[in-house]
Parts: sequence; structure tokens; C-alpha cells
Amino acid sequence: MQGFAYEPSGDGWVVSGYTGKDRDVDIPARIDGKPVRLIASNAFAENATIASVRVPDTVTFIGNYAFSSCPSLEQAHIDASLEALNLGLFWNCPRLADVTLPEGLVNLGDGAFRDCTGLRTIEVPFTVQRIGDRAFSGCSSLETIMLPGACTTIERSAFRDCASLSSVSVHDTLAYVGPRAFQGCPHLDGIGIVGPNAQNAVAAFANHGMTYLVADYAIELDLMPFDEAKKLLNTGTDEMRAFAARVATRHPERLSEIVSKQKMSRLLAKHGRTEELRVLEDVPRFLDPDTLKACIEDASEAGHAQTTAYLMDVLARTDDSGARNTSATASSLKL
Repeated sequence: MQGFAYEPSGDGWVVSGYTGKDRDVDIPARIDGKPVRLIASNAFAENATIASVRVPDTVTFIGNYAFSSCPSLEQAHIDASLEALNLGLFWNCPRLADVTLPEGLVNLGDGAFRDCTGLRTIEVPFTVQRIGDRAFSGCSSLETIMLPGACTTIERSAFRDCASLSSVSVHDTLAYVGPRAFQGCPHLDGIGIVGPNAQNAVAAFANHGMTYLVADYAIELDLMPFDEAKKLLNTGTDEMRAFAARVATRHPERLSEIVSKQKMSRLLAKHGRTEELRVLEDVPRFLDPDTLKACIEDASEAGHAQTTAYLMDVLARTDDSGARNTSATASSLKL
């Protein structure tokens, strides 16, 4: 027990601090025959030495910020019988990369892994129902996250500023997504929904204008009318406007109502939406030569090679008046 500070609590002990020098710390399950039940708030906070920690299954409560701001911490194995990870449990542990969470966990609490910049992936237990406010905010290396079917709630800013996040999967049981939950995730083009009732999760994302993250499902289910899409084309985020442009192309008979035709075309090009651009090809005054050149530049800058090639082919088949010339080929055009 060298280095541990502890005191009696009910029928067991509470660990209140650690001053030892070991890099690998196994918190004991028992002291003098009595179980370790609790870990106090801030018990290991700002410890610059520990690289790994294991919490035994006798522990039933871990206090706020218990392992926060530990600059050397790389591994954490929580075998504790917990229902919740409390506030800021691993906040600002930049090297934390290997985490094992216990089955039976229900609440992945507010700020639990906030600013853990070394965390690339994490397995969320199948029992988790809630992802807390800013739970993973600032986890700039986090690439993938799969939320279980039990998860019904993603609180505000839960994954905000996860700059590497590119793959997210949720279930159709999701009922609430808070504001800015996925703000600042530039590589996240969409979110997958598991289950037959996708409209439930789509509605949850729509609460705070994040329908674009589940756009494929929303469009398939026809959950946005043309009139609303037309309004959104000039408001909201760039991603939301691109989603609105995709919705609009589902109604080619009404596309003449769109005022900013070049803006809509360029939105689709920037987001690599070749399928929707094909619809515009047959609508007058959308893909004229000047618009095509701008779209090619947008698609190319965004790295959408297939869309760029398609637009080049269309431009090569278009004369100065905007009429299509089917004998021309894209190979004749050089960027």
C-alpha cells in the first residue's frame, strides 16, 4: 500500500490520493481484508508519473476528475462495478490511448474524456445509454466511434472538435442529439444508423439542424419538403446547404424556382455529389460553361476526382452557348 492515501468508508475504504512513484498502478481490491469501495475526487489528478492504472471490481464509485490531467497516463482498465463515469474523469490526459470500460456502465459522464488528444478509438459498452456533455470534446485523434443500441442520448458538444473523426455509427433507438454535438468534425461526412427505424435517429439529429449528418436516410425517407430545402439553400452551415441542394434535386420539376442556380451547383460540386449534378445537367440555366468551370475548380480543390472528371466531360461537350455537343470528350480539356 506504499504511496496510497486511504481512509475508512462504511464497510470498506476510500482511496483519496497517491504519492507513489510507480508507473504502473494497480489499485488494491482489499486493504486489511476490507474492500476498496471508493476513489475520491481528484485522487490521482495531475500525477505526472503514472502510465497505466487498473481499478478493481470492488470499486463502486469514482469521484469527479479522479484521473484528470495525468500527462503520462497511457492505459486505463476500469474493472469497477460502475453505472457512471463521473465529471471529467480522464479530462486532459493527452497520451491516453488504451481504455477498457466495464460492462454495466450506463452513463458516460460529462467531460469524461475531454481533451484526450491521443485517444484514437474506444469500445463503448453495450449498456451505455448516455454520452455526456463534452464527453469526447477535443479528442483530436479519435477516428471511429460505435454507439450501442442502448444509447438514446448524445448531449451537447459530446464530440465537438474531434478533428480526425470520420466514422460514427448509432442505432435507431437514438432519441436525442444535443446542439453542437459534432461541430468541428471536418472529416465526418455522414453517420450510419443501425436498425429498421432510421427515422427516429434522423429526427434526433434534426432537432439541432444536423440532419445533413444522416442525409442519406433523410432523403430516402423523404423527410424534408422542397420548400424547406429551398429556404435552407441560403442559410445555415455549408453542410446543411449542401444537404438542401441534394433534396432539391429530388424535385427536378421545381428546380426552375431556385434563384441561385450557380451557388447550388457549386455546393454539390464542392461536396462531390456527382449523382445530383447529373440531374442538373438536364435542367436549363444550371450547368452553363461559366458555372461548369467554377464547379470543376471547387470539386478539384476538395479532392473529388470522380466529380471533377464528370464535370470536365460535361464542359467538353458544351459549346459557348451552353448547348451540349456529344461528340466532344473530356480528354480535350486540360485544367
